[in-house]
Amino acid sequence: KPIFDFLCHQALNNVSPKKDTIKNPMQLSINSVRGAAIDKIMRLQDKRYGNRIFDVLKTTILKEKKYAIKATIIHNSAYLQFYNKVKAFNLFMDIIKIDKRLINESFWSANYFANSFFSEMDDYIELAMKNKNTYKVFANFLAISWLKGFDSSEKYLFNLLKKATEARSE
Repeated sequence: KPIFDFLCHQALNNVSPKKDTIKNPMQLSINSVRGAAIDKIMRLQDKRYGNRIFDVLKTTILKEKKYAIKATIIHNSAYLQFYNKVKAFNLFMDIIKIDKRLINESFWSANYFANSFFSEMDDYIELAMKNKNTYKVFANFLAISWLKGFDSSEKYLFNLLKKATEARSE
C-alpha cells in the first residue's frame, strides 16, 4: 500500500515532462517520473486498488496538458478492463474526445475494447477515418474486427480501402 500511495502521489503531483512531442510520446512519458508512475499503476492488477486507479486517471485526464502523459493513458487503458470493462472503455472514449490527436496511440487498446464494445465505437471509428496518418494501422484494426465478425466493420473497412491507397497492404 505505501508503494501504491507513492505512485498515485507521483502520478498526480510530480511535474510533467519538460519536453512534449508527438514523435515518440510513450518513450518520453515513461522516462519521466509522472509518466512512469501512471504506467505502473495502470498495469497493476490488484482489485483492492481499482477505484483509486480510476480516480487518479480521471483527475489526470482533466488537468493534463502534455501529449506524452495522455498517450500513456490511452495506450494502456485496455489494462483497466481487469477492474471494470465499462469504466475502462468510458475512460478510453473520454480521453480521445479530449485530445483527438491521441488516435495515433490508441490502436493497441482499441483492439481489446472492440471485443466488447465495437458497436459503441462509431465516434472513434469516424475520427480514425479522418486521420490519414493512421490509415495503415487503422485498416489492420478494421480487418481484424471484420474477421471477428463485428457488425459494420466491413462497411468501414471497404470504405477506407476505396478512399485511401495508404490503407492497403503492399
